[in-house]
Amino acid sequence: MKLFLWLLGCAIATALGALVLRATDVHAVAAALQTMDAAWLLVALLCNGAVLLLWACMWRMLLPRGQQVHFGRLVECAAYSAFASNATPLAGGQLTSTALLAQRAGVGMTAAVSTTALEMLAEGMVKLAVIALAMTIAPLPSWMRNAFYGLAAVVSLLAVILLVLSRLGARSSGLVARFAGSLDAMRDPRRLLAGAAFIAAMKLAEALAILCVQRGFGVNLPLSTLPLVLSVVMLATMVPVVPGNFGTYEAAAFLVYQQLGVPAGMAAALALVQHLALLTAFAGASAIALIRAYPRLVAARIGVATALFIWISLLALAVCIGVLALWRGFTGAKEWKGIRSAPQLAGALRRQE
Repeated sequence: MKLFLWLLGCAIATALGALVLRATDVHAVAAALQTMDAAWLLVALLCNGAVLLLWACMWRMLLPRGQQVHFGRLVECAAYSAFASNATPLAGGQLTSTALLAQRAGVGMTAAVSTTALEMLAEGMVKLAVIALAMTIAPLPSWMRNAFYGLAAVVSLLAVILLVLSRLGARSSGLVARFAGSLDAMRDPRRLLAGAAFIAAMKLAEALAILCVQRGFGVNLPLSTLPLVLSVVMLATMVPVVPGNFGTYEAAAFLVYQQLGVPAGMAAALALVQHLALLTAFAGASAIALIRAYPRLVAARIGVATALFIWISLLALAVCIGVLALWRGFTGAKEWKGIRSAPQLAGALRRQE
């Protein structure tokens, strides 16, 4: 059944990617990529990298009292978790972060599971707030409204379950009592709200990265559209059915940019670079953490470290080759030659349409 769902997800993601490609001219996308300002791209990478620092701060707030973990180790766990969330389908990211908190951070499985549950609750609250903000800016399609109501129901149910466990679990014994004791953030709303505030800061960093990519292409959309763009890609990638969310992320970003009046070629370029900036920041951070930990892992005879290191290296190489190939594609069409700036590109896109 799991294999069927994964294959179905891959088919859907492939179909969405094919629709984006069919609606655009690859030469127009390549020409748009050539106008990208590298300085803005670097700032976007830094904004996405800041997500990891904020993630570690959020864990510090939600961990049970008495759990003292070095901040650098939490950042390392966040780097691995971020890459796993974008490289594995379904619940791979949550399972990875739970295992890392339990083993690498050394908090134990009970505290790790409770922290992950609190993180899911706080993140759900923040996502609802972002989508609600987007709803006040522009009318949302029916599927987004339905997703909002469904997410609200799930978050409410999770909040009730955790609240009941934190209050009544202390009267039990064994595993339930230990789990309830680790939910002290539910008994201290200030800590839960502080964790949610750090998650909100993470979403703000992602939004700033999106803004930097837009400015790098010379696209000056109103700042009020950022919550809408972030909400669409956030909902589309909430359940990763394929590694990297390839196809689903690009299709969601492409469609929202089209609705905002961005030409198809530029919309596809924005979606592609936006996603690559996110993946590159997370993959780069996890690669750095892995390189630092490599001697320790080899000494412990953990052979998977070698495989993971090669995997990350090949992924980075594949991304670079794909971007370079697309970049060079514009040379095959005469109408895109000589384009070196965003105004020239905008004029070419208007002529094409």
